[in-house]
Amino acid sequence: MGLVYRATQVSLGRTVAVKVLREDLNLQLGMAERFKREALLLSSVDHPAVVRVIEFGFHKNSACLVMEFVEGETLETRLRDGPLPVDRSLRILTQLAQGLAAIHAQGIVHRDLKPENVLLTIGL
Repeated sequence: MGLVYRATQVSLGRTVAVKVLREDLNLQLGMAERFKREALLLSSVDHPAVVRVIEFGFHKNSACLVMEFVEGETLETRLRDGPLPVDRSLRILTQLAQGLAAIHAQGIVHRDLKPENVLLTIGL
């Protein structure tokens, strides 16, 4: 749905992730509103396995979602090195299930669950 950039929240001097709705989608009727709804719903979720939403807005007519920055690699990148050990796979799947349960409890259905959207932090 969008492109994600690493940025600095100047007011607090912290690193954040900024997701910008793709230009082609931004031009489609209702997509910016859907993106905003996503931001509003996700901002209600407070769980360590779910990236926190900080802000929503527009920049040069493009919808933007500001989220906490998570240091690590995607599951997709990690899987390029081959299969994961069973114990690590279980830790990842447990945290993934807990995060999904937290968003489901808020009535949200993740529509794009795939390895490139799963972030593995240091130690996971």
